[in-house]
Amino acid sequence: MKEFTIPEDGFVLRTESGRPVIELLVHDEGSTLSLFDVDGEPRVALATRGNSGAALVGDPATNGIVLSAAEDLSEIAILHSGKHIALALDPKRGEIRLVNADQATVAKIYEDDNGGQIGLGDQRGTLAASAGAGEHGGEFCVMNTAGKTVVFLQSNEREDAGNITLLDQNGDLRILVDSSIHVIRDGKIVWTTMNQ
Repeated sequence: MKEFTIPEDGFVLRTESGRPVIELLVHDEGSTLSLFDVDGEPRVALATRGNSGAALVGDPATNGIVLSAAEDLSEIAILHSGKHIALALDPKRGEIRLVNADQATVAKIYEDDNGGQIGLGDQRGTLAASAGAGEHGGEFCVMNTAGKTVVFLQSNEREDAGNITLLDQNGDLRILVDSSIHVIRDGKIVWTTMNQ
């Protein structure tokens, strides 16, 4: 294989008309290789920095794909029209995130200490619903437009039972359904089917 010696800071290959085709930049912590399109715009980039690497295809401001890998985090992002979906993995957890053109997160799937979780947001990124594994099984929450929980469903410690909790816009408990139905006002049960 033939070897070439290049300048310490890299080089640029150009066409006879001066249009850049390939650029290699070398710096103290790594290097960057860029490939240009027919208009002289960079369209593919590969980069190293320390023990990490990254690749970019397209233009991250409009549409493209970004890949990065490091010891503490690996990530893939697909971008188009200002929106993007990203998959990130680290040694402890994984996450998939969908972001709209206003850069608000509208959906997220992730892992926590209990297991898998999902969050759904409105176009402003305010959490509207969430579901996932809880300490005693599944949990599901519905939020109002202010982001406060108004409906909460969960399984409880008994395998054959679950709870439904309805709250008002202030977060105060109004109705609790478990093995019985309870109506609550000002923190006190005012009606119940328990022992009826």
